[in-house]
Amino acid sequence: HIVELKQANIPGLIRKHRNHLVVCDEVHEAVSQAMNYLLSLDEQRAQILTTLGIDARRASATIVIGHTDFAEGFTAEEVHETIRTYNSHLSRIEVITFDELIDGAHRSLDFSL
Repeated sequence: HIVELKQANIPGLIRKHRNHLVVCDEVHEAVSQAMNYLLSLDEQRAQILTTLGIDARRASATIVIGHTDFAEGFTAEEVHETIRTYNSHLSRIEVITFDELIDGAHRSLDFSL
């Protein structure tokens, strides 16, 4: 599993485009970067399997980018819904914000106690 960490303070993490909200160019670039990492893993699958004994066929990636505190003019719900919609069209790659990552960690810790 690939984890790509980007900055938390991303100005314009989402923006209005016509009548909808869309993610910014930095999100698209991060997804393209993760796609290239996955492509490299796919292309080197046989060597990775032989050398390390790891089957990279099912590799996936998570991109952690932005934080709702820096999304001026938009609510946390609008940011998360926009990214959720964006994710629904991706395969093997998930985009989350730092606050979603932290919230998920807190929930995991609460659940385990």
